[in-house]
Amino acid sequence: MPDKIKTARVCILVGSWINVVFAALMLTLFLMGGALIGISGDSGSAVGGLIFGIFGIVIGLLLGVSALVGFMTAKGIREKKNWAKIVGIIIAILNITNVPVGTILGVLILIGLFD
Repeated sequence: MPDKIKTARVCILVGSWINVVFAALMLTLFLMGGALIGISGDSGSAVGGLIFGIFGIVIGLLLGVSALVGFMTAKGIREKKNWAKIVGIIIAILNITNVPVGTILGVLILIGLFD
């Protein structure tokens, strides 16, 4: 496997692990925030806390699914699967919008996969 493709694979893995960390962080923060809002005692606070907590669960799940796709793509790149290159390019394009770390990772992934 050429070095640039290895670099792209490692960048996808790094991005996936970042998604795992952020999923755990968002899930924790939103659930704790929802609980604090819910127990504040204000009228409607229980509903607000519930909505806040559900929003955190949804964000955590989306980031978790994104991380899983990244791990599967990195494995596919290692095994030289054609679909993995296409998914890797899509991941790279989506990562470019995540300034600054995602932009760097996205550019490195694109360079590695297009070479």
